[in-house]
Amino acid sequence: MSSVGSIPNLSNNSMAINFTSNASCFRIQNGAPIFIAVRGKGKFTNFCVENIKLNSLGIKIFPNPVASKAQVKLSTLPPVAEVFSWSIWTTDGIKITGEKTSGYELFQGKMVDLRGLHAGTFILQVESNNYKESLKFIKAR
Repeated sequence: MSSVGSIPNLSNNSMAINFTSNASCFRIQNGAPIFIAVRGKGKFTNFCVENIKLNSLGIKIFPNPVASKAQVKLSTLPPVAEVFSWSIWTTDGIKITGEKTSGYELFQGKMVDLRGLHAGTFILQVESNNYKESLKFIKAR
């Protein structure tokens, strides 16, 4: 099932973007939470509590569009000792690269080398056990 949906008599070649998540009762697909339930059992969850904070870090990447290197920065100070991972994804949901870093380093601004990417649209994802945020960016030339 996809969150893209369809409109009668209109073709739609869009692919759903899926990310893995630390959450146990939902996953993020195209920026929307999709509740996880047991298939074929007639049970549906309409209430779910997760301690993860979505879109609260104020993630920024600049310059955007990116030519070769970019700075990833958080505008909200996270717990500085918390371990974060950042990753770059294609719009097809394929992970290209990523690494672990501290909240402090991301708040100060982390330089990321993106020379190996081809031109196009990508998604930067920053997450920890308590936070998760994604941002679209463009890689030029």
